[in-house]
Amino acid sequence: MTDHEDIEDDTSEVLSLRSHYREYGSHELKLVFEDIAAAIEVSKVTPDALTRTVASCGTHSAKFPNSRSKIGGLNFGAQASNMPLKFYYSGGAGDAKLAKILMRPIRIAGEQEDLSFLDRLVLGDNYTEGLEHSFVSTFGQDCLDAVKAALLNRHRKSNGVQIHHENMPVVFIPGPDGEDLQTTPLPPISILSTMWAVKNDAWEDHQNSKLTSDEEAGGKYGVGYGSWVTTVISGKVRNVALNIGEKQSRFYSSPPRISSSVDNDMWSLKNNRDQFPRWHDRDIANSTLSYAKKITDYSDPENYVNSAMQSSLDEAARRIIRAARYFIDEIVDEFSLRYPDETITPPSVSSVIRTLPVKSDDRAFVHSAIASSHFNKILRKEGEA
Repeated sequence: MTDHEDIEDDTSEVLSLRSHYREYGSHELKLVFEDIAAAIEVSKVTPDALTRTVASCGTHSAKFPNSRSKIGGLNFGAQASNMPLKFYYSGGAGDAKLAKILMRPIRIAGEQEDLSFLDRLVLGDNYTEGLEHSFVSTFGQDCLDAVKAALLNRHRKSNGVQIHHENMPVVFIPGPDGEDLQTTPLPPISILSTMWAVKNDAWEDHQNSKLTSDEEAGGKYGVGYGSWVTTVISGKVRNVALNIGEKQSRFYSSPPRISSSVDNDMWSLKNNRDQFPRWHDRDIANSTLSYAKKITDYSDPENYVNSAMQSSLDEAARRIIRAARYFIDEIVDEFSLRYPDETITPPSVSSVIRTLPVKSDDRAFVHSAIASSHFNKILRKEGEA
């Protein structure tokens, strides 16, 4: 578009923080603020109002932008960096139109980046002088001088304790009782306006390719979790930052579920059928150790063993064997539930009992008891031999 007469009469698009209203040729810079003047009351654009507006710009917001607070935007530039500060408006809604005059991105033919008038005053480029002339012809030299003076003061970095470099400064402000009030760590305003950049094709592709089975995962766990939700909220100007659009994308993320011991056991068993899960029941391990001690004591011919003592020994072996059978059946049932098309061969009861968590000093003692004639006799009676 090259002719000024071809511009559509849409003032809502002129005073927008989007740059798609129109593209200006390098010889059309005088039209930039003429377009804006048609959408506002020029008489309200005064040096004092512009000074107040620029004072409300910054890299961070103190979250107290109201008529009673003198705190507008705060500036915390990147440490050990000479990059100019990127300002965002964080003042009251009453000055929102003035902020848009200064911060509206201006699309110039042939330029890759759409910078605002405020950006160009800070950075300076081949178009700054032409835009200044356009601004002066529309609003006056005193208004431009006020913007430059306020911008020079705004560009100075604020002092504050900063956590993790420039990202989360902690700011102390005068409190209502005369004492300092510590604000919560302030995130940069840029987070509110640039999170959309994260929502790109790569993220969507990642979400669309969530892994749903072990075959698709190639034996690895899937990592697709979280979601983007676009929420339409009030169309009124948000005081925290004017740069927030009417539609906000909120990111909801849930961490991956921590694998339980059963999950790990099932995954290992599926990939190695000979690796049946170990039995980690410490109560049964203690019972097995107690049984082993009784076997040793009762096998001594000098010790008296009556029928009641013998029955107690039989019952102890029977409880251990039945508990082992229950554990094996539980694992097999869980495996069949998760992998209905897969089959496994259950191990013997004796081999599972040998995996119990017994101290290394007692392991040979327990294994000897499991291999004893008495234990094998009970195994046969239980149908496990």
